Amino acid sequence: MGLSSSCFANVVIGAGYLNINNAKAIKALDNDKITRGGGNGDVNLGAIAFNVGYQFKLNQNFSVTPELQASVGVGDDKFSYVDAKDATKKGTAKVKMDSYFAFNVRGAYNFTPQFSVFIMPSVTRVKLKAKYSDPTMSGKASDSETKFGLGGGLQYMFTDNLGASFAYQKINSIKANSFKFEMRYYF
Repeated sequence: MGLSSSCFANVVIGAGYLNINNAKAIKALDNDKITRGGGNGDVNLGAIAFNVGYQFKLNQNFSVTPELQASVGVGDDKFSYVDAKDATKKGTAKVKMDSYFAFNVRGAYNFTPQFSVFIMPSVTRVKLKAKYSDPTMSGKASDSETKFGLGGGLQYMFTDNLGASFAYQKINSIKANSFKFEMRYYF
């Protein structure tokens, strides 16, 4: 007995690019090892994001879509630092996003069949890794946190099934802003 195609009628999948900026690099680097140098430790990190969800249409204009998102980091960023115990020791840290997982609930209002706006509360887990070095010390650190976020965005449907969305989200745990552009397919 196979599954009917109607059970997939409201499934949504998406793929896109996620950028996190203004993230305070890694807390583990602050633990009596360093103080922030140039750029105050802010980083700009990218990821490829994939998500799957199920859209519940409440009426012609409103829908709610719970979705899971998994992302993997691409690229890294660097910042400079100063040793917390000896200000003459300076170095650099290289930070990358190891993983980014989220559970979002997208509440959307359709102004037209093609154009909608949405709000998106979420629970997000971000894991960052760093390597740091200066003339007298080097090491690795990692940090991960799970916190709440809130965002919103716009979506435009090219066809009944294919659309593009742009979202902004504020992630409380790492005081980060994220921007995501994705293509979405509605079954």
